[in-house]
Amino acid sequence: MQEIWDILKHLDYSPLWISLKTGLVATALCFFLGVWTARCVMHMGKRAKAFVDGILTLPMVLPTTVAGFFLLLIFSL
Repeated sequence: MQEIWDILKHLDYSPLWISLKTGLVATALCFFLGVWTARCVMHMGKRAKAFVDGILTLPMVLPTTVAGFFLLLIFSL
């Protein structure tokens, strides 16, 4: 049992703390950005709302690589 405590005592926990901090910041950022976006979409016209809703729900419908490729095609010059 003492060997386990010695191993745990000498571990580097900085990757764990960096991951936790990154996850918390990303969650808070996505929450507030999502609420702000929802408020903006509420006040849009019918056609703009349908377009923005389609873009925002695209990642839930398509796999990430397909959605990224589709967005690259749309916004490429």
